[in-house]
Amino acid sequence: MPAHPFSFLRSMKFLFLLWILWVLPLPNLLSQSQQTDKGSLLREKALSLLNERPDSSLYYVKLACEFYLSREDTLSLIDCRYDLMAPYYLMGQGNAMDSIIALNWDWAQKYLSPHNPEEAPLYGYAALAQGYSLTRSNQILESISLNEQGFEVLENLDSIPANYLPNIAESYTITGIGLSEIGDYEEAIKYHRKSLQTYKQNPSMDPIEIVAAYYNIGTDWNFRFQLDSAKAYFQIAEKYLAKIPKEHPEYKWFQEYMNKGKTTLFVNQPDSMILYAKKAIGYLSSRSSSGDSSLAYTRMGLALSKKGRFEDAKKNLLTGLRLSRSARLVQDIYPEHYALFTLGNLYTDQGNFPKAQEYYDMALALHLGSSRNENLMATEVVEKYEALRIISKKMSCYTLQENISLQNAIYYSNLAKKLIFELRKSFVAEGSKLDLAKLSHDIFESSITLFNQHSTPSLTDSLLHHAFSSIEASKYILLHEALLHKEAQLGLPLELRKQERVYKRNIAYFEKRLYDASKQKDPNVEKVENLREALFLLQQNHKRFTDSLERLYPAYYKQKYAVKQTEWRDIQRILTPSQAFLQYFVGDSSIFVMGIHREKVVFRQIPLTVSLTETLTGYLASLSHPQALESTESGDRYVKQARALYQEILEPILLKLPETIHQLIISPDGMLSYVPFEALLDAKVEAPWRYSELPYLLHSYAISYTHSATNWMEQKEKIAEKVSNNWLGFAPSYEEAQIKESVQPLAIDRFLTRDGSVQLPHAQEEISQISALTKGDGFFQQTALESDFHTLAPNYKILHLATHGLVEDQDPMYSKLVFAPQSDSGYDGFLHAYEIYNMQLPADLVVLSACNTGIGKLEKGEGIMSLSRAFFYAGVKSLVLSLWSVADESTSEVMVNFYKELKEGKTKDMALQSAKLKYLENQGVALKSHPYFWAGFVLKGNSEAISLKSSSYRYFWLIGLLLLGIGIGLLWKQLANRKA
Repeated sequence: MPAHPFSFLRSMKFLFLLWILWVLPLPNLLSQSQQTDKGSLLREKALSLLNERPDSSLYYVKLACEFYLSREDTLSLIDCRYDLMAPYYLMGQGNAMDSIIALNWDWAQKYLSPHNPEEAPLYGYAALAQGYSLTRSNQILESISLNEQGFEVLENLDSIPANYLPNIAESYTITGIGLSEIGDYEEAIKYHRKSLQTYKQNPSMDPIEIVAAYYNIGTDWNFRFQLDSAKAYFQIAEKYLAKIPKEHPEYKWFQEYMNKGKTTLFVNQPDSMILYAKKAIGYLSSRSSSGDSSLAYTRMGLALSKKGRFEDAKKNLLTGLRLSRSARLVQDIYPEHYALFTLGNLYTDQGNFPKAQEYYDMALALHLGSSRNENLMATEVVEKYEALRIISKKMSCYTLQENISLQNAIYYSNLAKKLIFELRKSFVAEGSKLDLAKLSHDIFESSITLFNQHSTPSLTDSLLHHAFSSIEASKYILLHEALLHKEAQLGLPLELRKQERVYKRNIAYFEKRLYDASKQKDPNVEKVENLREALFLLQQNHKRFTDSLERLYPAYYKQKYAVKQTEWRDIQRILTPSQAFLQYFVGDSSIFVMGIHREKVVFRQIPLTVSLTETLTGYLASLSHPQALESTESGDRYVKQARALYQEILEPILLKLPETIHQLIISPDGMLSYVPFEALLDAKVEAPWRYSELPYLLHSYAISYTHSATNWMEQKEKIAEKVSNNWLGFAPSYEEAQIKESVQPLAIDRFLTRDGSVQLPHAQEEISQISALTKGDGFFQQTALESDFHTLAPNYKILHLATHGLVEDQDPMYSKLVFAPQSDSGYDGFLHAYEIYNMQLPADLVVLSACNTGIGKLEKGEGIMSLSRAFFYAGVKSLVLSLWSVADESTSEVMVNFYKELKEGKTKDMALQSAKLKYLENQGVALKSHPYFWAGFVLKGNSEAISLKSSSYRYFWLIGLLLLGIGIGLLWKQLANRKA
């Protein structure tokens, strides 16, 4: 992993100090009418002496401050005190400077109002200055919080004075730096872009700051492993730097810093890395701090180690360590951390694991202290993130050693879980949380490997607990967190919940507009930047809103960040004798699977060989690509792959579980998330064979899938909300341009697919038949509108969408289902994933009878980012979805059979199993028995039976009440007649 960009970030803090010297004292912070002649004269005298006689400058500023104090002019006094910062800094009295900043912030809160137009600018500036001061002492989260307070005040001004722009831009930079330091790189990029935009609004701004902003963005893209984006921004930074006169006092310094920074880009190109490291060392050794030189030597050592020159690498790394220790300030431990961490990696590469652990432990002690009894969670977020990276390496080392302390491994595994949980609370951007999920996944792979390696009969239960807990903690973190957040919102007042929904809808709206504008062949740069600006401000306001909710409603905060994780014994207790739960984890070198039955638990490690990977990818290609259906060779290849895959990933577990099982609940991971297990072959196949007679796993088991064990338990325990209607279906017709504008149409296959032809004739028939079966409401052709879905869907128990499905792999939130074209409305005919996220759908079942609704971008540690996630977040209990481009006619047949089986009272998984088996029995065309036609649809979530009673039951209640009323009336009349 590349080095964290601390060296450059610390340098940006130095630039901030230069800004203080150049810009402060800020003229015109107050209007001329607010300034008193004597005070202004004293301040002007101080400014004239600042560079040559900072002590005299300080004297005159103090006189000016005393003058304002005697006049009880609080506003001028606070403003004047900022003039003290520059002379204090030049005199080396940083602590005095910080004291002034803290005092001013205290006074600003007591005596100034952020809502008063005259006082608000100074109030906002005081918050930004305090944020900067906190950054100096490495209080990252507190600094970000103060900066955001300042931004909120200043952004609400009708206009911001031009002389304020450098201050605000630099504070955006400092906030971005802080977010980078805690690993929230995606959010940091937003702030650096905002800083860049603010700099560009100020024509008099030093152009070196624009170079720095581009460089910062490139650095953060680099640490998100988006190297193409990183290089693009570095190139822009270099172009801007080339326009700056070489006589600029910061030109050479900045150029060499860019050389040092670029070493991170070439971490896998050691020759280039050595070149840039040499340039940086040559300049920084004589002109910069020891800490800066330390990082340059450390990167040189890293590059040499990658060349196999371990002794030379060690010399450079030890030099870097020595320099970092000689220069280290309490608040800047990173150069020392990086040197220790890289030395640990060097010894790991050499196979000297005890020595590697020694350096890792020293690095870890920098962040968390040496005592395990210390309150580790009280450390700064940046320390947690770096500690997590070290633990990742330590755990990896443990897996390569024979004699280790298992208790140590368990300790660090549990510590990692705590750190991950704390970091998730601190991160804002989803992309940064996904980066954290990837790191977490690597740690959990090491943990599970260790627990399996050291399992003994006496430790079985304990290690099963730790292994299952690690697998569960590695899965669908973002989805689980989002569901917890949504559940926690139920405890908030209705008005606040409405406000939250409005924020999310508005953010989604601007994200979509920005997405569309950016995707144009020749995008309008000004329009893109304006949209990005509007989105940034909206996101910041939303964050402030949610932060206030967390402060004001402790119960909401507690539930939002609750640690809810199912244990394997919880699963075991509620399984029936016919059920087994299979929990998979796919790592870089192994697949782990735990099979849970109410009587027995089985745990197995499967080496992830090249052969197994090729078998898996070949199996998926055989199923999802209909072009090769007529080839005997491809058929034989499918049979071989389906049989081999069953023997590798499933048979070893099933053979050790009771034979009474005929229902499997599978929690897949990684590439296995794309696999329909139903089409695996659980018996040997002899030639000649026919597709309709193959021994599919479908014959033996009803299969359902789930994101994780915790998610499955929650869906099982979830009480379905009562809705007034039974079934709602849509089968649109389309205009050809509507599809072609959104995606390049695939070639028309011999058998029509739901994304290979514009019209879907069998979808109309499908909805018509199911509507009659369920006594539900169907919308067809031009009447199947997106607007009706939004209006009606929250009131139905079952939703069925027989449509086109269009997947956006790189931007999953813009995957969509296509409805009939709609004009003169606010709807475009595309139901996007982000729109579904913002809906409330209490449906027991959603059937997505469309193409590719279960696939999307596979994120390590989070799974597939697909349309299905959006529906689960919206409140749905279970989904039937597709794993590839399904065939129109066969889809219709399977779906109609599925509802027939549901109507007989079968559970959803058994109903889908029976529907597929009936399809196979009824095929007259041999090729149409190929799994491509029936195996693409799978059930995810709650598999329990669902009542298909007609929604007209309410009318029977009305009729019953009417008859009861008539009966009572007749009885009353008879009694009256008798009395008469």
